[in-house]
Amino acid sequence: MIWQDVAPRIAARSQPPRQPVAYYGIYDVESFVANGVARPATPMDRTRWRRVIISEAGGLSVQTLDDATVRYRTKDDPKNRTFELSTIYSPYDKTLLTYREPGPDRLELDGRYGGEAILVMLRKVPVPSFLLNERGFHWVSEYPYNR
Repeated sequence: MIWQDVAPRIAARSQPPRQPVAYYGIYDVESFVANGVARPATPMDRTRWRRVIISEAGGLSVQTLDDATVRYRTKDDPKNRTFELSTIYSPYDKTLLTYREPGPDRLELDGRYGGEAILVMLRKVPVPSFLLNERGFHWVSEYPYNR
């Protein structure tokens, strides 16, 4: 039983370190154009994006204005500058988005998404400081920190 727990950890140590993802970060949507028409940010819009999050592992999450989040598995093709998105629920249903960098901390996504031709301009925002990252983990706190 101990070997079942230890063996994957030993195998993981022998793997080469993962290369950092080029576009890792949180991006706010500056403009969203669907089918050639600019879609303004209106509350509770289920189709307009609020932000895009690219994880350290390369996964991409889209958060809409109604705070729903869709997580995608992502295949990045740097040569063609495309992201191929798929979900775990429908892995054969692929979405292909072309990206480009119009400036520093800017990203533009272009392609067909949800049956619409979209063009999304994104601006990278600083990663927020989470309390656990700033303060560190404590099994026992001598004094309550939340007061």
